[in-house]
Parts: sequence; C-alpha cells; structure tokens
Amino acid sequence: MTFAYPLGFLGLIGIPVLILIYIIKNRYTEKVIPSTYIWTMSEKFLKRRVPISKIAGIISLILQILIVVFISFAIAQPSIVLKGAARSYCFVIDASGSMNVEQDGKTRFEIAKDKIVEIIDDSAIGSDYTLIYSGSSAKFVFEETTDKETAIQLVGELSPAHITMDETKALAAAQDYFNYNTSVDTYLLTDKEYKQTGNIKVIDVSKPADNCAITNVEFELVGGMIRITGTAVSYSGDKRVTVNLYFDDDGRLYATQTVEATAEGTEFEFYGEKSSFGFFRVALAEKDALPLDDEVVVYDVAYQNISDILLVSDSPFFMRAALASAGITKLDYILTDEYENNTGYGLYIFDSFMPEVLPDDGAVWFINPKGTLAGADFSFQGEVTPRADARYSTSTSTTVRKLLNGVVDSTDKVNAYKTFTLRNYVKCRVNSSKFYELAYCDGNPVIFVGSNVYGNREAVFSFDVHDSAQFVLSGDLSILVKNLIDYSFPTVIDDTTYICGEEIQINMLAACVNIRVETPSGKVDYPYTSTTICEYTLEEVGVYNIVLVMKDKTERVVNVFAELPEAERAPLAEGNSFVISGTAGNKRTDSFYDILIYLIIAITVLAVADYGLYCYEQYQLR
Repeated sequence: MTFAYPLGFLGLIGIPVLILIYIIKNRYTEKVIPSTYIWTMSEKFLKRRVPISKIAGIISLILQILIVVFISFAIAQPSIVLKGAARSYCFVIDASGSMNVEQDGKTRFEIAKDKIVEIIDDSAIGSDYTLIYSGSSAKFVFEETTDKETAIQLVGELSPAHITMDETKALAAAQDYFNYNTSVDTYLLTDKEYKQTGNIKVIDVSKPADNCAITNVEFELVGGMIRITGTAVSYSGDKRVTVNLYFDDDGRLYATQTVEATAEGTEFEFYGEKSSFGFFRVALAEKDALPLDDEVVVYDVAYQNISDILLVSDSPFFMRAALASAGITKLDYILTDEYENNTGYGLYIFDSFMPEVLPDDGAVWFINPKGTLAGADFSFQGEVTPRADARYSTSTSTTVRKLLNGVVDSTDKVNAYKTFTLRNYVKCRVNSSKFYELAYCDGNPVIFVGSNVYGNREAVFSFDVHDSAQFVLSGDLSILVKNLIDYSFPTVIDDTTYICGEEIQINMLAACVNIRVETPSGKVDYPYTSTTICEYTLEEVGVYNIVLVMKDKTERVVNVFAELPEAERAPLAEGNSFVISGTAGNKRTDSFYDILIYLIIAITVLAVADYGLYCYEQYQLR
C-alpha cells in the first residue's frame, strides 16, 4: 500500500486527545435527596429503562477513535499497488456505412462505442488508451491518454460515416501502433466477419437485421413522357415492398407500385407524362433496419445547369418557340420598353434592342444588335444588304464543331458548305480573339460567340431571325439555340447521383467567387476554389446543396445525391483478413487501487452510528 500524503497521519494525534477528554469529562454523582412516594415507586421503572451508561460511553469513544483513524488515512490517500495490472489498449472502430444498421434500439456504431466505454471503465488505473477511427481514412481520435473520463467523452462524440471502411489504411495505422508498442491489446469493433485475424481481438457487434434498398435509378425524357427505372433489393430474404415516386418538393405522391424484392434485385418502372422536372424521389414505404438506402433522389442535370433566362423583345415568337423546343421552362419575357437594367438572370437575350449597360451577372445574347455597347467586345458598323448567301463555318475547332452539331455535318465532304439566305444583316467587328465565328456572309461574321469583359459567355446573331424564314424554317435556329444554351451555361456538375465516398468535380463559373457546400447533416464546407475545377469528396448519404456565390452576391444552387455504397447495405457482410504481424509482447505497468471512496463510506457509517448512540441515550434520559 502506498500513500500520496503521509503527513495526513498527523491526524492520529486526535486519538490520545479523545481518550484524555473521555477520562476527565464530568461524572454523575449519587446524592440522597428527599423523595415522595411517587418517586420511590418509579425508581424500579427508571432502573429498568436506563442502560449501563459506562458501556455506551466506551462504544462512543471507540467509534470516535475509528473516525479519527479513517479520516487520517483518507487525508493520506492510500492506494493498493497492483503489479502489472495496467495495460495499453488500442481500439479500432469500424465507421463504415453498415454500422448505421439499427438493432435492439441502437445502431451498431453505438453498440461498439458502448463496448469501448465498458472496457475502459473496467481497466486498471494507469492504463493508456488509443482509438483509431476507420472511415474513408484512418485517423487517431486520441493516443496514449491515461484519463478515462477524457477518453470516454471523446468516444461519445463519435458518429458513423456512410462509406466503405478502408481496411488497408485501418490495418496500417494499427500495425504502426503495434510496432511502437508490441504489448498493446488491440481491439477491432466491427460488424463484419473476418476470415483471418492476428494480434487483434475482434468484437463483432452485428446481429441479423431486415434491410431492403432502392438502387440503379435512372430516367429518360422522350416526347413529353418520362420513364423511370430502378431496382428493389432485399438482403434478408424475399419481401414484398411498396415503391413510391415523388416529384420536386411538393410532397405529393405521383405514383406507387408493389414489387417482390429479392437478393438479386427486382426491377420496377414508372411511366407517365412529364416534360421537365427539377428532381424526383423514389422511396420505400416500409421502414427497415437501415434507412440510409431506402430512397434515391435524382436531379435533372440539364435543368440544374440552366439559370433563369430573360428575353427582351417586341417580337418574341420565334425565339420563344426555339427556347421551348430546347426544353427551357425558366424563362421570363418583357417588352423592350419595360427593361430597366434588370438583374439576377443567368442569361439575357436582347432581340433588336441594346441596353444602356451590359449585364455583368450572366451570359448575354444579342439578336440583330442596334449599336455598340461598352464591354460587349464587338462593334456595330451598320446594316448591310448581302451580296450572297450566308454560309456556316468549316473550322475544325472543337468549340465550333460542338456549337454547329446538328446543323452542319462535318463528315460530309461533298456538301462542305451549308448556306442560308438573309435579307440583310448588321456588319460587326469582333474586338478580340476570344470569339468563335459560326457563320459568315460576304466575309463578315453573322453568328459568333465568345466572352465579354466580365468573363461571361456572349453570342451574337447579327440579323433579324424573324425576317429570315429559311433560317428559321430549316430548324437551324432551334438547334443552334439548344447548342448555345449548353455553351452559355457551362456545366457546374456532370452528374447528380453519386456513391458516398466518391469525389465530385465542380466547375467554377466565370462570375463565381466562392463555393459553399451544405452537407445532408447540416455541416457547411468551403472547398478550395483557386482553380477552374473544385474537387469535393462526398462522405454523407443524402442531398448536398452546392452554392455558387457570384460576383453580384447572388447565389446559384445545384444539388447532388450520394447513395450508400452497395457493399455496406448487406446486414451481415464479410471482410478480408485483418492481421497485425509481429510477436506480441507482455510488458505491463503497475496499477493502483484507490480505496479513498471506501474510507469515506466508513467514516460516514461510523459518524452516523455515533450520532445514533447519542440520540438513543438522550431518548432514554427523557
């Protein structure tokens, strides 16, 4: 036994002091006094009730001496040394998606945390603890801490990831720590059954659970109709499930069907009228042990990559029809005299009208421009009557070929030059080399694209499309409008459905100054945006809001959905081997057993007993 403060035994001086007080304290003396008959008759009664006072005094003295002894020991803080009882513990906790499976009212991850807390609580004082959190990467939550309370608090703050555990990184971290301390007791807390293990104790927290999932969801828009397909999977035996379809965020059930889900997967299909949508959600109606894979949300990439469009025109018929054929639904239209330097649009189309100021927050199209506008990077040089038909460019530039796709067949060497007739056009001079010329007339560009001084995309039709019947009726206008929409709205994201753990690429728009990512759990990230492509890893299941902050402080939002990895959906899964190589040591350190709490309990019991004896004496003397 050791003592932290041996000077505490000076308190034992109180023992002789108590004995001295007991010896010299006042004694009762017997005196003969006159008494009445009643006093004489009650004397026998009093003798029967009053106990022997000397015995009570001795017992009280003993109790008080014991209290002084225990208080002195408590001040000295004794502890019992336990040879080789303290150990080093290293916990590797599996934070993969399947650890979100609920069983017995808790998730497997919560059960694993409870196991770690239990081991820490039961360990000897002086032990040290290390925890490796294994998600997409392996990280040390704490290392060689001897404070139980701190370790338990940090364990309680952990939450599971939604990805597949990288076993290689987890094993490498555990191996490095084992190489540092071969006497460490390593525990792997997981829901997977490993075929081979070594130098590690596996604690399996899994139980059979019922889980179904929705996967492989795709859609197709054709002729005003939508076809949605997907697969319903049951990982714990065949099960009849109900699949519901919702569009956008109105919460209204669009369609439903019942399918017999199997382990191999059962396909389902929805088909109905729909020309466009923002997003749809396919979800299981029944609840199961793993809600993370019960729904899939799909966004329309084309819809998300197009912002609101403002058309300023007094004769909008052909342009509105061309935009509609391109699938544009987010369109505002005003007359030229109603335009007052409007803002907040992704594309401004000025038809036979020139604004006073060039918009700086979106792409701009000019149709039949009426003058020169500062910043537009082209100059107006007057109207011209053509001497010949206009013809499309035969440039091999990738941008030109992409914009003329569907208009000109670049592989047709016989009819290399496709032409169209114009009644008149506006002669324009391009001021920089950032423009691509798509069509010429008399050697002058009549359709060209590029970017203006604000870095925004710009397109020019230097003729009145409403006065060019051949151009419109041939379908070229509709095709060019569709291609120009794709050009004016660079793709922010290439897809909207990913697997958790994947890295997405976010394209920085010209007027974008910052990107904010809001995760499904509500966390906000600001990824690195110094390059034209911003990379971000999806680590949570659900819908992400990707917010692009533009120069004018407006925000453009696109969404992506991350699914749970296929490998994490099976309630009982197998892992690979988890073997730590090397020969385990047996080095232990001394621990100690703190008995202070027992001394405090003893002091309390003795004090209560002494006080009880005192109260009893007082009661007898009444």
